Amino acid sequence: MPNLFDGYCYDSLSDAANAEISRPAAADLNGGSVPVSFAALSDSSGTLTFNASDNTSFSLLRVYPSCSQVGYQHNLTGLSLVDVEYSSWLVVGVWAVVWGFKVLWKKAL
Repeated sequence: MPNLFDGYCYDSLSDAANAEISRPAAADLNGGSVPVSFAALSDSSGTLTFNASDNTSFSLLRVYPSCSQVGYQHNLTGLSLVDVEYSSWLVVGVWAVVWGFKVLWKKAL
C-alpha cells in the first residue's frame, strides 16, 4: 500500500521512510552529523531513531498516511472539487436561511 511523505506517495512504508532519512542530516551540538535509523511498527507508522555523537539518542514515532496511488498528491485533504463545491453551497444555504429568518423576525415585530 502506498504511503505519503512530503506530498509524494511512495510504493511502501520503507520507501517513504528512506526518502525522509535521505534528507540532509541534522547537526548535533558538537557539530557532528546525526545518523537516523528506521523500524516499521505497522503498515503506516514507524520509529525514527536519531543517534547523536555524544551517545545520546531519541526516538520519534512517525506516521506515513496511506494513499490510493503512487505519485505526487496535489490534494492532501482527500476531498475532490465536487465535495468542496457541495459543502460550500451548503454553507451558503444555511446563511440564506438564517438571513431569511432574521428578515421575517424583524417584520413580525
